[in-house]
Amino acid sequence: MTMNIIDELFYSEQRKKLDSELREIIVNYTDSLSLRENLLYHFGFENPNIKPSLAHSKRLRAYLCFRFSEHLNIPLEKIIPLAATIEMFHNSTLIIDDIQDNDTIRSNRLSLWKKTNVSQAINAAFFLSNLSQAYFHQKRAEYNYYNYSFEISSMINKIVSGQQLDINSSEIANRAIMQYEKIVEGKTGVLISLSCKMGYMPFDFIQEKSNLIDDFSNLFSILHQIKDDIDDVKQFLNKNKSLDFSNVIFYFGSSKYELDRNNLSRDVLDNLKNYSSNITEKLEKIIDVMLCNNMIAKDLADFINALVYIDLTKTY
Repeated sequence: MTMNIIDELFYSEQRKKLDSELREIIVNYTDSLSLRENLLYHFGFENPNIKPSLAHSKRLRAYLCFRFSEHLNIPLEKIIPLAATIEMFHNSTLIIDDIQDNDTIRSNRLSLWKKTNVSQAINAAFFLSNLSQAYFHQKRAEYNYYNYSFEISSMINKIVSGQQLDINSSEIANRAIMQYEKIVEGKTGVLISLSCKMGYMPFDFIQEKSNLIDDFSNLFSILHQIKDDIDDVKQFLNKNKSLDFSNVIFYFGSSKYELDRNNLSRDVLDNLKNYSSNITEKLEKIIDVMLCNNMIAKDLADFINALVYIDLTKTY
């Protein structure tokens, strides 16, 4: 299944055209040569010969935008600007997130702030965030997209609020899983949701379908984040990565002391397993509803399930 995921995310025609569009946007809209080089580096466009893997930028949000648009049978060229909008904004948040989390590696290479400096990285993120919104409204006038201004404003509020919760997570004395979910909804869920909505409803907005997509995106994002968090734990135990207090294990009673012993307690693992199983069950029900409503195809449902599958059978 992993190779199928890689094929879907890295070698599809949609991915090739999206990357071409993003590269063209950066070149055409950026006067500063150093800013342009920084953005091209961050997106991975300076060396197209690197063989991609799941450790590289997956363009997952753009992928979901494309796949949710399949029922429309409209030319790909009319969906690409929406996917590009999402990817530009998402990458602006990644640049800032790396600085705030002191992450030095992004997509198997130095993070932009580490390659250049904090000031240049912040400038690139600021430019990219604003460009994404300006580009959307330019293309909205051209293609008559639905005006997603309110949804974009709400998304920005939730993303920044989620990041603020993440930043403050080390100060939380008694962590509750609802706090973790709030962080994930802000940092991941709302942008996933907007990706799917723009793909499924580029021209007309349907509130009922929007609510269903919100439910799907929040559950999908929680599982996606748990999987990332568990990978971070593995790297931490191998002494290859630091670990921040917003990691899911800290919401199930673990501590740095337990981690330093190169394992997680049975209670932590059992609670995490039960929680992830519960979220998986809810997600599967939402996916079934979307399948019944012809919102997604069966192969996309299988892809989503494979992408967020979590194996907690081992004690780390």
